[in-house]
Amino acid sequence: MIGLYIAFVLPIILRYRAKESFERGAWHLGNHYKWIDPLAIAWIVLICILFMLPLFPDGIPGNGAVVGSHFLFNVNWIDVNYAPLTVGGAFLFFGGWWVLSAKNWFKGPVRMGTEEELERIEAGFASGD
Repeated sequence: MIGLYIAFVLPIILRYRAKESFERGAWHLGNHYKWIDPLAIAWIVLICILFMLPLFPDGIPGNGAVVGSHFLFNVNWIDVNYAPLTVGGAFLFFGGWWVLSAKNWFKGPVRMGTEEELERIEAGFASGD
């Protein structure tokens, strides 16, 4: 779920950054994106943080008791939430792959056809042919 939320927030961030230069489609928020986008981004950040928190007190690493001069490491490793490790690992792996390799050769989507061909195809879709 955290990965899905991160995937959903990226287009929202890009649209918010584009401001008025963004080319709108048939369905859009109009000028309401100015307050909806920051709200959606804040919600996704909050929900991702909540999804990464431990579910049970005995699943918090470092949650233990001090008895005398000894600290009892009292963690039930079955209850630990491993989501921060997997999300962080994915960011390190894919971010590292982008920095070390992909940014040097990935140029984005390749446009197939000339502008005239694309306009003719779109006109065909609009007319229902």
